[in-house]
This record gives sequence, structure tokens and C-alpha cells, in this order.
Amino acid sequence: MTVNPELSRGASEPMSNSPVISADVVWEGGMSFVARTDSHHFITLDASPEDGGQNSGPRPMEAVLCALGGCTGMDVVAFLRKKRRTVEALTVRVSGKRRESPPRIFEELNLEYRLRGPDLTDADIRWAVELSISKYCSVLAMLGQTAKVVPRWTLEPSATS
Repeated sequence: MTVNPELSRGASEPMSNSPVISADVVWEGGMSFVARTDSHHFITLDASPEDGGQNSGPRPMEAVLCALGGCTGMDVVAFLRKKRRTVEALTVRVSGKRRESPPRIFEELNLEYRLRGPDLTDADIRWAVELSISKYCSVLAMLGQTAKVVPRWTLEPSATS
């Protein structure tokens, strides 16, 4: 295997003492790639037809938004359950404003949480969202290095109230 040190980026510490996760990302032709994760799940990534793809999967930056929504959503559900709150529904709408010039990183991330539960309060949701954003969501910890994060939440009427 050849490693080009000019292309290597990241922390100067070796990964040997850190938990390592990986994915194999295989080119399928055109602009389509299939990723296989360590947990044996598959994700197809593709470009739009205008960019040479066949639209067979999300764009890589869309997948990043999905990872962010899943990460913070899992946190929020776990934290509310620890408070013994009932979560009937949670949707996290994630949108990102990207820089115009390459690399087109996210400059702003909007997180809109819509929750429903018979015993949820605005204070509960604020606590869970703030804890996820400030401490626990690993995806947001990385993206938040370069992007402004704007969280909002809505407590919808419970189906059982």
C-alpha cells in the first residue's frame, strides 16, 4: 500500500490506541459508489445525471446530513428516555448552507426537531437538544468546527393526550 504523506491529513496522534471504524467504498461505474460498513450495512452514493451519475443514491453531502440527523436524533431519544419521558415521534429536519467555492463545506447547519410525546415539555427538549449539540453528537462535533449550528424544536400535540 502506498501512502502519500502530502495527502494525509488529521490529528498527529496515531490511531492505534483509539477505537477505529471503517468502511469499504467501491466504485460501481459512472459516479456510483457502494459503501459497506463494519456493521455490514450498505449505502449507495451517486451523483445527479447532470454531474454524470444516475441518481441511484444520495450525494455524499446529503449522506453527511443524514448522519448528523441520525446522530443527534439518537442522542435526544436516549436522553429523554433516561428522564423517563415517552417519545412517540421524532423527526429531525437537517439542512445545510454550503460554501460557494471548493471545498464546499457546510457553513451553516439548521436542525429542526419535531417531537411528540404525552409527557414531554419544552424544557425537556431544550435540555436533550443542548446536551446533544454541546457534548455528545460526534458528527456535529466535527461539522461544528466550521459551521454555525442553528437548532430549533417544536413540541407537537400527543396522539394520546
